[in-house]
Amino acid sequence: MKTVAFVNIKGGVAKTASVTSVAHILATQYNKRVLMIDLDPQANTTARFSNINVYERLERKLHGDIRSIDNSISDLLLNRNMDVHNCIRKTVYQNLDIIPSDLQLGDVQDRIKADVTVPPQFRLKGHIKKIESEYDYCIIDCAPSVSIANVNGLAVCDEAYIPTTTDGDSLEGVAYALDLIRTVKDYNDKLEISGCFFTRWENQGVPKMAYELLEEMVPGVLLPFKMYKSKLIGEGSYLNLPLLIADKKKTVSKLTTNYLHLTEFIMADNKEEYLKQYDEERNVYLTLEQIIGIEQIESEVEQELQEDIKKNGICEPITVVKQGKEYLLVDGKKRCKVQEKLISDGIWDKYRPIPAKIAER
Repeated sequence: MKTVAFVNIKGGVAKTASVTSVAHILATQYNKRVLMIDLDPQANTTARFSNINVYERLERKLHGDIRSIDNSISDLLLNRNMDVHNCIRKTVYQNLDIIPSDLQLGDVQDRIKADVTVPPQFRLKGHIKKIESEYDYCIIDCAPSVSIANVNGLAVCDEAYIPTTTDGDSLEGVAYALDLIRTVKDYNDKLEISGCFFTRWENQGVPKMAYELLEEMVPGVLLPFKMYKSKLIGEGSYLNLPLLIADKKKTVSKLTTNYLHLTEFIMADNKEEYLKQYDEERNVYLTLEQIIGIEQIESEVEQELQEDIKKNGICEPITVVKQGKEYLLVDGKKRCKVQEKLISDGIWDKYRPIPAKIAER
């Protein structure tokens, strides 16, 4: 199991949006077994996969009706003998589970520090070790603070990612996050800073200045995936929908495309090689409705290929040539034919994104 944390000491940087998007993409686009752990007392990741809508949550909070969750991350951190399986909740999405959080996590952290019988930074580690074989990925949503809960999360992680917006306060949050990660690395030597990326990106003014500043101050950390400003995240928060579900249109948004690429990067065995081959203008995601030339394919769908794609998704990009608003299929005909059949059989949604590379004319 690969364990990945998203952390920034500044709030409001789309950390929860990143966790929910990546975790859901891994589970549904690539059929990976994914566990999310919510380490933020605000519990926004927990809420995103709740059956309680935003209006009811808001009404409860406005009336002081703040409820704790039984068998949450708080209970797990307090009790080393607890069965971690009792804290894991299924979501409505196949392969995607969560250990929820709630507001009591803030109080629990003081109790953890007071208990000297167990090292405070290793309370989560023992629990996670017991379920390593049950999941392919564990995605952790850290709180915007230097907290003992965050330290516990980073102490079990392989990789840490830092989302940030372009304002100065968020960039300072990046600096604090880097310092926290490096501190935890002293007792978790497998922990790597895998990159920082911008969210709510706009191609003008201050964002470009922030990009250049971060690239200069922390060379080698900034990733090329820009999470463009979009109403999709806000809409998803009202409807409890992850990004890939909220973005159901013929054309895949730039925001969704870049979260798909970030997920590919997380999955990549050779991250350096992945970045060498990445080109934002030519590496895209398309829906089947945007691709022309499939109707001319006469070959039968191979059962072995169909089972592989059904299990793992389309991992190798198809090749296309742009023709106006459409894309002519050049290479990957069998893969597209399989996707077409899975859609016609009702197994996949017609808007499921297909990785593609735009060839030069």
